Amino acid sequence: MTDTIYAIATGSLPSAIAIIRISGSSVPSVITQMIPGHCLPRQFLLRSIKDPQTAELLDRGLVAWFPSPQSYTGEDYLELHIHGGSAVVRAVVRAFDKIPSLRMAEPGEFSLRAFHNGKMDLSSLEGLSDLISAQTDEQRKQALSIAGGYLSQHIDNWRNSLVEALSYLEAELDFSDERDVEVSEKSAAYNIIHRMKHEFELALTESVRGEIIRNGVSIALIGAPNVGKSTLLNRLAQREVAIVTDLPGTTRDLIEVSLDIKGYKANLFDTAGLRDTSDQIEIEGIKRTKGLLDQVHIIIELSDLGQFGLANLSQSTEYIKVLSKADQTLPYSSDHDLAISSHSGEGIEELLYLLQSKIIRLADNKEPALITRERHRRLIEDSLLYVNNALHLFDRGVSLELVAEELRLSANSLSRIIGRIDVDDVLGEIFSRFCIGK
Repeated sequence: MTDTIYAIATGSLPSAIAIIRISGSSVPSVITQMIPGHCLPRQFLLRSIKDPQTAELLDRGLVAWFPSPQSYTGEDYLELHIHGGSAVVRAVVRAFDKIPSLRMAEPGEFSLRAFHNGKMDLSSLEGLSDLISAQTDEQRKQALSIAGGYLSQHIDNWRNSLVEALSYLEAELDFSDERDVEVSEKSAAYNIIHRMKHEFELALTESVRGEIIRNGVSIALIGAPNVGKSTLLNRLAQREVAIVTDLPGTTRDLIEVSLDIKGYKANLFDTAGLRDTSDQIEIEGIKRTKGLLDQVHIIIELSDLGQFGLANLSQSTEYIKVLSKADQTLPYSSDHDLAISSHSGEGIEELLYLLQSKIIRLADNKEPALITRERHRRLIEDSLLYVNNALHLFDRGVSLELVAEELRLSANSLSRIIGRIDVDDVLGEIFSRFCIGK
């Protein structure tokens, strides 16, 4: 990478401050031509910023210079903190065009250079991407953990353990004539492989937590027609998302709304009322509703008469029975979790806290989630498969060369998570979501 890139790293103009980032081999030239006075590495200094050809004063601001390799990108790196007026920023950017080899950065190109220069690995880049797009506190916390290397550290530890087991097998193969070495080395390798099997299985078991926080918990509102599903959806969304009428069967398709429920992302679905009908469109809507129920994490069944049980629930599905229209006359007896009125707001806050408790049961834990993406999960599943193969070969007394090959395949799957091999296709997908300047 011989060219030098620049981009505005802050939001839309005008603003109080605009931050411009520059990275590449021409940074010293930018400093020499545009910033009179001595710049000290890794210090914010108040400096004039001038046109490189006319020496016209463009602005005064803070300047921070980070020589390579001790910088975010691993290259010579410069930040200009200038006034955020449109004319000021435009004048500085025009001045960059007068310095050869400078160009506007592509989306995510600063982080891409950090990756290529060993400042970040692939999983940390994915965490950074999630951090940029985080909408809730729990998404922010999880993304910050992954961006900070939480998953990378575990992957490195797992990979090092597999390499250690491989070294024991190699030692046994090299010194097979020495019986004491054979027994101790084979036993040590077997114990490590068995421990890896347990740790992979545990990580996969808990993978649902990370994916729920990242993608959102899925919640379906179900019930007979006209029990208040659409009214509740509008109340929780705080806007008119679904059409509400007194006519049964108004909602005929799935309506999805993304919500922040007490810090957790939730994907809330309004569904067609469940009943016997001859209307072909409504029949299709009911079919889609029933198909959705096998995929959601939480089902909220509403009834205005206290009659529940319209859904066949799996053991993993959380279930809430809500008596709707609490502002009207309630039945004398009802088996429900709480009563609400979407019109008056009665019980809505209690419903949100109940949902929060259900989501915490699904997603919360004292430790941050390791697996937050399907890509991570699939590669760890591959690693587990190879480890299981190694154990099976070990137990059958098959040649240790075959056992070692399974361990190498397992280690390669882990390497793909952090981007040591086969990363080009993943990089394109990640950086498509990045903004210019990051």
